[in-house]
Amino acid sequence: MFIYSTVILDSKGRIKMRFEILAKTCEELSEKDSRNEKIKITSNFLKGLDRDDLRRACRMIIGRPFPRSSQSSTNLSKKSILNALSRSLKTEKYDEYYAEYGDFGEVIRRLMMEARTKQSVLTGEKVDLESIQAFLDKVSRIGGEGSRKKRDNLADVKFSQISPLEGKYLAKLLLGRSRHGISDGIVVHAIAEAWGRPVERVRRACLLTGDLGEAATMSKMGKLDQAEIEYQRPFLPMLAEMADEAADVVEEMGHCLCEEKLDGVRIQVHRGKNTELYTRNLNRVTEKFLDVVEEFEDFDEEFIAEGELIAERDGSVLPFQRLMRRFREKADENLVKEIPVRIYFFDLLKLGEDSLVDEELRDRGA
Repeated sequence: MFIYSTVILDSKGRIKMRFEILAKTCEELSEKDSRNEKIKITSNFLKGLDRDDLRRACRMIIGRPFPRSSQSSTNLSKKSILNALSRSLKTEKYDEYYAEYGDFGEVIRRLMMEARTKQSVLTGEKVDLESIQAFLDKVSRIGGEGSRKKRDNLADVKFSQISPLEGKYLAKLLLGRSRHGISDGIVVHAIAEAWGRPVERVRRACLLTGDLGEAATMSKMGKLDQAEIEYQRPFLPMLAEMADEAADVVEEMGHCLCEEKLDGVRIQVHRGKNTELYTRNLNRVTEKFLDVVEEFEDFDEEFIAEGELIAERDGSVLPFQRLMRRFREKADENLVKEIPVRIYFFDLLKLGEDSLVDEELRDRGA
C-alpha cells in the first residue's frame, strides 16, 4: 500500500480514507462550541469521500457502528472492552483516569499512550475506514460458546494496530456513543451543505432509510427523491413538538387533528412477506409479541403502519409498568395470558407498493 496524507491507495488503486483522519476530525469537532463551525468542518470532511467511505464516515463520526435501521450490535460494554485490553494496558488505573477525564474514550487513549512509552508497538498497514467497519461487523457476528474470548482477542489485536487517538474513537464506536458534541442533526445539515441539498430532503431520506450514511450517498448522487420506505427496514419516526396552545398549532400547520394519548409504546408493524414489529428506537421486538403477529397472518394486503402498543384487559388499560414486563421477560404462554396487548393504529405509511408518506396525515389515518 502507498500512504498519502489523508488516504490509503490499495493494490487496486482505490482510494481509502484513513481512520486516523476521521479520529482527528472528531477531535477537532470536540474542541468547537459553535454549531455552524461543526457543520462546516463535517461538511468539508464528507465532501472528499467516495460512496462507501461516506456511508461509514457518517455513522462513525457520531460514534455509531451500524445504521440505526440495522439490528446489529457489538454487544460490548466498558467493562468488556477493558477486559479485552487488560493484557496490553494497565487497566487498574482506569478509575483514576476516569475521575480526571470523565470520558471512556479519552481514558483508553491515556492508557494506550502510557503503554506505548514502555513497550514496542505492532507496526503494519495504516488502518482505513473499511477495515474498521469489517472489524465491527466481525465483532457483531460473534456469538455462542467462547464468544467473549473471541471478541477479546479481536479487540486486543485491533487496538494494538492503531494509535492512541484512533483507540479513543474506536472505543466510542464499540460502545455506540460518541460524546464529542456531534449529533444526527449536525450531520444532516453537513450533508445538505456539502452538496447544496435542501435540509428537509436530507432529513426525509434519513427518516425513511434509518441511516445517515444512505441519506448522504443519495445526496451525493442527487437521488434524494428516491428515498423510500421499505418493508422490514424500520424507519425513524416523526416526533411531536410542544405547543402552548391549540391556536398555535392551527396558526403553524393550518389545521390540527386531536387524538387520545394512550399510555403505551410506539410500534411499527411491517406486514410484508412476513410480519415484523419495531419500536421507535428501531429495535426488532417481533419474538416478544408473537400473539400480535398471529393477528395479521390472514391479512392478504401488505402494509406498514404505526400504532400505540398498550396492555389491555377487558377494555381497561393496564399500568405501563406491566406492559414493560412484556419487553423484559421471556414471552411464554403464561405471560401472554397475564398481560394481553393490543395495537391502536394511528398512521398508515405504505399500502401494497404505494407509499403514503407524503400524503396528508388526515388522509393516511382515514
